[in-house]
Amino acid sequence: FPPLAGVYDQDITSPWLWGTGAEVMTLSYDWGIDNYAMSGDGFFDVDIDNGTGWQTLRHRNRNFLGGIDWWHDELDISDFRYALFRIRFRMYGDTTEYFEKWQLDNIKIEAKPIIPEIGGYNVFYNWIQIAFLTDTSFTVQPGLTNYGEEFNLCIGLVSDQCNNTYICDSVTSQFLPPPRNVTGTFSYDTVTISWVHPIEVTPQVLRYDVLKGGTTIGQVFPPDTSFRDIVPQPNAWCYTVKAIYNLESLGFPPGSTASSMEAGSVCLNVFYGKELPWTETWTPKKNEINGWDISTGNNPWHLNYQEGYAAPCIAFEPGTPETQYYYSVTSPWLNTAAYECASYNLTFWIKMHSSGPYGNTNRLMLEAWNGIEWSELWSVYDDNEHDWTKVKLTLDNSFSHSSRLRFSAQSEGTTTLTFWYIDSIQLTPVMNPPSSLTASLIGDYTAQISWNPVVCGFQDWAEQKLGWLSPPNDPIPAVPQSTNKAYGKVFTFDNPEELALHSLSFHHSSHGINGSWLYRIHLIDWPSMVPIRVYGPFSTTCNDCAELNIPLGDILIKSHPGTGPASAGLFIEPISLQQGQGFPVLTTMLTGGSDMTASQLSLPGYDIDTTYTARNFLFQLTCLIPSKNQQLTAGLGEDVLSYQIFRDGDSLDTTPMGITSYTDSLAAPGEYCYTVKALHLTSSGQQLSPPTNEECVLVLSVPEISAPRLNVWPNPAGTLLNVSTSGNRIKDIRLTDPAGRTVHMIHNLNDISYKLHLNTVPAGFYFLVVEMEDGQRSTATIVKL
Repeated sequence: FPPLAGVYDQDITSPWLWGTGAEVMTLSYDWGIDNYAMSGDGFFDVDIDNGTGWQTLRHRNRNFLGGIDWWHDELDISDFRYALFRIRFRMYGDTTEYFEKWQLDNIKIEAKPIIPEIGGYNVFYNWIQIAFLTDTSFTVQPGLTNYGEEFNLCIGLVSDQCNNTYICDSVTSQFLPPPRNVTGTFSYDTVTISWVHPIEVTPQVLRYDVLKGGTTIGQVFPPDTSFRDIVPQPNAWCYTVKAIYNLESLGFPPGSTASSMEAGSVCLNVFYGKELPWTETWTPKKNEINGWDISTGNNPWHLNYQEGYAAPCIAFEPGTPETQYYYSVTSPWLNTAAYECASYNLTFWIKMHSSGPYGNTNRLMLEAWNGIEWSELWSVYDDNEHDWTKVKLTLDNSFSHSSRLRFSAQSEGTTTLTFWYIDSIQLTPVMNPPSSLTASLIGDYTAQISWNPVVCGFQDWAEQKLGWLSPPNDPIPAVPQSTNKAYGKVFTFDNPEELALHSLSFHHSSHGINGSWLYRIHLIDWPSMVPIRVYGPFSTTCNDCAELNIPLGDILIKSHPGTGPASAGLFIEPISLQQGQGFPVLTTMLTGGSDMTASQLSLPGYDIDTTYTARNFLFQLTCLIPSKNQQLTAGLGEDVLSYQIFRDGDSLDTTPMGITSYTDSLAAPGEYCYTVKALHLTSSGQQLSPPTNEECVLVLSVPEISAPRLNVWPNPAGTLLNVSTSGNRIKDIRLTDPAGRTVHMIHNLNDISYKLHLNTVPAGFYFLVVEMEDGQRSTATIVKL
């Protein structure tokens, strides 16, 4: 409108239209207003007429809106789906002075489908109904068809809208029943895998293949259904079993076979070895060197019966001079699995003699196997004569659950060494103690002590980031990716025992078209290309930027011995390409890294984009890996049963795990010194840790007080436990389990006795902590029957 003051009323009216009869019919349009000011009245109406007069569907007031470039409206006009009707857009008001124009575009009337209420699905086998489902997956039961036979399978929709919609396909059976109920046990170094025969089918089971880490390690022939595997190296091993069938009875040519799917997987932590504490003095037994391994035939390591800290000893006596030699002797396996929260004291005696000048030519080195590689613990050179000398080392808990020690003699030049002798090796676990004990007086006669909880080393997770995220100076955006295709990277991990996939970040480019687009993330096992999980859909949040830390759920990835480094594929699938939205463009780098993208790989269920050239996507994967630099408080686990308080060397009291302070009422002047030990539960039984540092308090005078006496009966208890004191009134009662979890709590009792009902408390042993009104506290151990 020209900027002239005055009343206006103008409209645009459609031709007459026929309803389509659709269950849902909508009117949609885009509109806008260009205002000069918010003065004057102005309105925008959308009306419909079916021959009986105009009815208003939408009424807008210009003054409440301000300037709007474009706005999308959608109205339901299903009431007119069988009628003859027309649409009118009307703009009117008292003046045209304060705005420039109304604008209208993209008018559309369309039928919309109704989403049916789905009741389920009928399953038809060769047009005979065999099942009704409410889920969207179905397993054709074995025995319904034979291997190699073709059959027709149909799924019929059951809904409130229709019951005659089917999808069908012809399927050739490739299924052969696998073994059932695969189980595994182990005793020392021998794993026994057992299973049950498959359900009976027409073809005959020819044999069973047993696989470890994906590699066939043995064959078993019916009627046997078990296999024994001698494990040469302790580790976590996974086993599967598959049945191999003879197909001749099904009409296949002689010699035709096929396998079932693998059954399992049964994963066992096969840890074995000499139990700790372990001592090696080489006293001759049935095996002369007690299971030590001398790997080379001409190895000068041997048992010397005349020498030793107490003869015999293991000796390296080269005899003939050699140049640049390396010889080793390796201990039997040592089982440290029982000690999750311990360090180790390692001691041994050495003696060395050389016939020539001393120097740094000959070296004796000690290493330990940590489950992945050998790590050096200690070494010494022939820089001086060594008579029998004791070596004492403190080792952290970086051992694997089964470990070995290796002594190696080595030289970089011509040796003048006469011998190395080693004797009396001892490896002793030392349970981790509490730490940082403090002690102070509360008032004149009450000692308050506190300490830090036990720490179990190397159990925490640390973040590791793989791949790129920040774009280079000249990022190369690819052509827009397409739907029904997946694009991504395959990440290979450096053979850790385990790691968790934490989150994924990726960079994308606008390619000149701003806007959001939807995508899903696919996590794929590699190289089998079996889908593990699908995430999303998600929407991008910005243009020319990185989508940060999309959570992957901390999926655990393990590499098993014999399979090489673990790998996983992460692929992004664009799922929207509508006009007005952004186009999916994953930012790439021109150089660096591997050209691993799904556009060139046959990812199941997705087309291959043959027009796309892989250019290293800017993906960054955040993993959680076991950290050797961080520690985890044992209070989160159940390894520590309790803390034992000692006063002047004598056991005073016990607190449950999780309680790291204690109050002691003192009855006489003097100096009182405290330490605390942790009681650990290991697979070898209960063991005390070494004490904390000692802290003392000095009491100069003590007033006349009577220490309260705690009475608890019966103990062991059934459903009722009586608690009373001979002195102070009870304030709080707390019952905790060995892990420090509170199972019963009474507050502000203000009495000298109480009946504690244990009806809901499971059988076991517990700690009863009773706090008095004056702050004193007593603890008792009870047993619930």
